[in-house]
Amino acid sequence: MDFKNTISITHQTEYIFSNNLFEYLESLSKNFSKWVVFIDYEVYLKYKNEIGDNKNFKVIQSGEAQKDYYKIVDYYKFLIDHEIDKNALIIGIGGGVVSDIVGFVATTFKRGVPFGLIPTTILSAVDAAIGGKNGVNFLGYKNIIGSISQPNFIIFNREIFSALPQEIFIEGFAEVIKYGCIYDIEFFEFLEKNKYSVFNVDSQDFLFVLKKCVEIKNEIVASDPTEKNMRKILNFGHTLGHAIEASESIPHGNAVSIGMHFAAFVSLQKGFINLEMYDRIENLLENYGLPTSIPFNVDSILKKMSQDKKRNGDFIDFILLEQIGRAKIIPLSMDEIKNYLNLWKEEIN
Repeated sequence: MDFKNTISITHQTEYIFSNNLFEYLESLSKNFSKWVVFIDYEVYLKYKNEIGDNKNFKVIQSGEAQKDYYKIVDYYKFLIDHEIDKNALIIGIGGGVVSDIVGFVATTFKRGVPFGLIPTTILSAVDAAIGGKNGVNFLGYKNIIGSISQPNFIIFNREIFSALPQEIFIEGFAEVIKYGCIYDIEFFEFLEKNKYSVFNVDSQDFLFVLKKCVEIKNEIVASDPTEKNMRKILNFGHTLGHAIEASESIPHGNAVSIGMHFAAFVSLQKGFINLEMYDRIENLLENYGLPTSIPFNVDSILKKMSQDKKRNGDFIDFILLEQIGRAKIIPLSMDEIKNYLNLWKEEIN
């Protein structure tokens, strides 16, 4: 199934569903002068027989440590060794880490080289690979250095998703639920009613979820490509989420789920949403097997949050909810955030 027929293409990115991954890549690469692939280590192990000793593949170990700014030099050297020019193609096969690496490296190498992404986790398929934001980490701060550039294509492969470990598969649904919370109450309600079918990668409901997330994110990105205003709502749950992810070393999706729960709590405290909406958000996260809390140190979290990209002086643009399906950007002072963190910590303990 070709997503070009069902999803509007923005920024010349094609969305393709391919059941035979390597055959499609082979035909696609003929349109470019050269090609190289950055591939996640775990994915490489699965396909190493097909890859063989192909020197065009650069294996990336799993984990956020691979996105460290100082590792980028090694990735540039790989491109230089392969004489990559501006008419070549750089492909990323992996999760959000690989998507960020490839997007950033391709955008900055020779001022821009074409690239495409093949997400291998739900998390990357519905979020990291879409929208053109590419970030690397520096001095322990997540995505503090980055670029905005759209991939030429994104390929979704059902076989890859079906082989995911359950905890990694589930983690990605934090970003799926995010879209319902911030933008589309009907999608939120769909997720409330269809957990078991959307967890089946062979179902039409799973395909619908992928398509819907692409559509929603592209609509938001198209309205604000450089993240001056509306695009910021995509950070719902990420302000606290990034801080918890860095300080507690938990997976990104789990951290975002906890961050969304906190943002819903702040929305409730400010009177933007009622208790019923708060409970529905909490119940949906937990029903999908996602965490809503974790033991944490308030001062440690605040220190991490102080470096958030959305900080402006003593304020951070926090993404809160007016209702399920509609988000708003509210500047919160660091003192306010500290107060809400302490209140929330009492609530969840």
